[in-house]
Amino acid sequence: MRALLSMRWDDVLFAHWPVDSDIVAPTLPEGLTVDTYDGDAYLGIVGFRMDSIRPRGAPVGLSFPELNLRTYVQSADGPGVYFYNLDADDRIGVTLARALFELPYYRAEIRVDDREAGVRFRSRRTARSSSRRRARWCPWH
Repeated sequence: MRALLSMRWDDVLFAHWPVDSDIVAPTLPEGLTVDTYDGDAYLGIVGFRMDSIRPRGAPVGLSFPELNLRTYVQSADGPGVYFYNLDADDRIGVTLARALFELPYYRAEIRVDDREAGVRFRSRRTARSSSRRRARWCPWH
């Protein structure tokens, strides 16, 4: 099947930490179990800029930063990724993803600055119970 959308990810951070699987297991919905590596579950923070998101063949697309928290799971269908949240700085994209795909997207104000020492990433949810995230990472050369 041909892809419906095309996009590019820039300034990507994949940061993961080992966590006791007994801590992660109760946070998962029914039907999912923790996928482990060497006995540990892993929580990951993934930050990036999605650039040129557009339907296949369209000349112009949208771009926005995103930050998500995820873990790795097993289900009856095999291994997968469970997203606790996906914060994005795009009102339309967040609304569509929540409605069409039932993904836990949240609207956030996200600022990404390129600096000589790396990428600076700041995120604040726009909801009343807003949470804040800050990160800075440097690409490997």
